[in-house]
Amino acid sequence: MVDWIYSNPTWLWGTLFVVIVMALSCLGLAAVHRFVDPEMRHKHNDIAAATIAIVGVAYAVLLAFIAVART
Repeated sequence: MVDWIYSNPTWLWGTLFVVIVMALSCLGLAAVHRFVDPEMRHKHNDIAAATIAIVGVAYAVLLAFIAVART
């Protein structure tokens, strides 16, 4: 199995991985839009925005620590 994976070029595996992940995410998005009420999705947007803001701040702080540690 490993020889079969390594015998193919890296660009092929990268392309397949990206296409598969994109297809799964699009299918998930279509399923959520079909089965979840729009009012429920709007309520969760506030929570998602706060979570993304917290993750962004944590990432910025960690990136600053790395930049300071490298100098």
